[in-house]
Amino acid sequence: MSQEISVTRAIIEERCPRCREGKLFKSSSLKINSFYKMNQSCTICYQSFNPEPGFYFGAMYISYAFLVGVSIVSWVLLYFLFKPEFHIYLIVVLSMNVLLLPFIFRYSRTLFLYGFGGIRFVNRKE
Repeated sequence: MSQEISVTRAIIEERCPRCREGKLFKSSSLKINSFYKMNQSCTICYQSFNPEPGFYFGAMYISYAFLVGVSIVSWVLLYFLFKPEFHIYLIVVLSMNVLLLPFIFRYSRTLFLYGFGGIRFVNRKE
């Protein structure tokens, strides 16, 4: 009997919520041209990753929360470590948001699918 992958690990690795093996996205988050492309269904268990049309619009709220969090952390670190001028704050915060956009996009979709997709884990290896 093989070990089951935990929910946390499956989310971090962006895996299927049903089997926790298949990949949600077609390519790496570092590929700028295709970081946003999702598989239509799991290659292992064939679970659809599109529960309904427009499903991922709700992921924008999670993405927004991530962007606000990154902005606040960047601002606070700059303030306590360097106390730069205002335009430096803006440059750093905007740069961090742009650089982290592929990761934020993918994890907001992954978390939204796990939280609101209505897909439950099925352990097929027993």
